[in-house]
Amino acid sequence: MADLLADEALAFLPYALGHTFVLVEEAKEAQALETADTAREAALQLRYARSGAEFEEVLARCRELMPEAGQASRALAAWVRRALIDDGAKEADMENVQELRDLEPVVHSFWGAECLAARREGREEGRATLVRQARRKFGAETADQLASLLAGVSDPERVGEIADLIIDCASGADFLAQAARTPGRRATS
Repeated sequence: MADLLADEALAFLPYALGHTFVLVEEAKEAQALETADTAREAALQLRYARSGAEFEEVLARCRELMPEAGQASRALAAWVRRALIDDGAKEADMENVQELRDLEPVVHSFWGAECLAARREGREEGRATLVRQARRKFGAETADQLASLLAGVSDPERVGEIADLIIDCASGADFLAQAARTPGRRATS
């Protein structure tokens, strides 16, 4: 806080909050966990599940680690409900989700073909935007090579990391070299 206060306001420093903030990258943390041993870990895995089967498996683990009914269950259900809506679930399908047990029927509607197609379309739009930005900054040749490279990227978070490289890199060659080294690429033949 002291860095944010003007000299004449330093007299108020003893009354300012003095806690430290910790940045947690939830998606990376959830992916790094092999098994969830706490309700918090299970909640992260539930939020970032990548398939209906994974969602169901982690939901069962959440229910083991957390009391069935109660404030914690309702809070987790509300958090996951909001996250699924943000990820493309229909709000009408989610209106009855109040407790963890209410999430089970949602799995089938959320992970159904229609929703998966909408998420896939969103990822394709993101890739197209990234290629357009690379074309604008580095030229058509770099953009064409990026389009080929992105076809082998399976994780949307990795697409975001590659997008950051557009800002960080000064040349198309450097950009493509770093993008090719970005983890999370699946093998292509």
